[in-house]
Parts: sequence; C-alpha cells; structure tokens
Amino acid sequence: MKERLWRMSSAAGMTIGGIASVAVDPGSAPDNRSAIKRIQIDFQTGVGLPVYTHFQGGSYAGFRAKNGSQWNVLKTALDQAGNLWYELEKNEWIKARYTIDLPLAQAQKSKAAPEIAALVELGKKQIGKNYVTGAAGPDCFDSAGLLQFLFDQALDLALPNKLQDQVKMGRAVSLAEKQAGDLLFWGSAAAPYHAAIYLGANQYLEASATDQAVMLKQFSPYIYPTVIKRLV
Repeated sequence: MKERLWRMSSAAGMTIGGIASVAVDPGSAPDNRSAIKRIQIDFQTGVGLPVYTHFQGGSYAGFRAKNGSQWNVLKTALDQAGNLWYELEKNEWIKARYTIDLPLAQAQKSKAAPEIAALVELGKKQIGKNYVTGAAGPDCFDSAGLLQFLFDQALDLALPNKLQDQVKMGRAVSLAEKQAGDLLFWGSAAAPYHAAIYLGANQYLEASATDQAVMLKQFSPYIYPTVIKRLV
C-alpha cells in the first residue's frame, strides 16, 4: 500500500504547481474482507485523492490515494447529501466520483429471478408519470430519481441521487451481456447526462426530459448507451 499513498508533510501545502508530499505507510494492517469492485483513482494530475476516516462527517486521514493508483473497494455508502463513497481499508474512505471502474476477477452473485421480475414490474407501473428535475417519486421523476426509487422500493438498495455517482456503482457489462435490471448511461463514464433501466426484450425505461414523462422505449442503433452497469 505504501507506494499508493501520500501523506502531507507538516510544511506542505497547496501550490500552483501541486503539493509537496512524501509517501508513507498508513500503519494499519491490510483489511481481508472480500472486494466488491476494483477502481483506479482519477483525480487531478500530480495530486492524490484525500482519504477520510468516515463517509459521513469523517476527518481527513492525513494521506491521499495517488492519482492513477488501483484499489479494491470493500464497501460502498451514501452520505446524507446522497454522495457515493468507497471504503478502501478499514476507516479509509474516498469519494467515488473521482474513480474509474476496473475489472474484478471474482464471481458475481445475481439476485434471484423473482426479485428482478419485481423490479421490472414496478418500473412498468411508473410509465406515464411526469418528468420533474430533481424528483425521485413516487409521482414524478428525473432520470436519476427513477433509478433511486425503483431499486429502493423493489430491492431495498439505496442509490446515490446524482448520475455521476450512480454510474460508479456495480460492475460494467457489455451491450451484448445486458440483462433486465441493468443500469444504462449515456455520456461519459465520469459525467453521464442521462440514465435508464433495462427491462429486457430490447426495451428500457427512462424518465425523459424530452418527452416530459416516464417512457418505455426500444433500443436504437443511434442511441445506444455508453456505459452499462449491473448492481444485482
């Protein structure tokens, strides 16, 4: 871990050219819990990503994860503002939005078919409801809010309230591998501008700003998603 961390020296501070820092070992034993995903730090060039002692009101841990370094994620959590955080080691948390997903070589358990069916069925019940920016149900939605509502109600799974955090959840799958319940994102992997949920049979559900409603749509070769994530 030593080569992946920076600790700010007592005299170091932010400068126009970056930060003065030295590499250190955080002094804690490795955490042997199973990784749920693997990520790479994607922060400012030459500047490490601050590590905090907790995702909710935690203090700065005194060191940073180097930009470009790779880590296993042990746990995810949402703070009160709906931001997604990753735990890298015990009591060492970073903001998920400054990371890139990497392949994780381990088996992924899927939810039982009845749970996915319940998710799809709940999604179809939202068709025709109004689109409202910032809304997360039950009567109106935006694209991030629709995903939040469906996973919370059908699977008791909390999602962040921002697309740039939602896209960090789960594991990436290809278009050919898509299954009902997968999340679909359009735009960059770091900052998607729209999201939907795949319902199967080449159809997806979205809260559309263009149509001002929750709509069921067919895949088109002109509007394929750029990122597909599997949460369950």
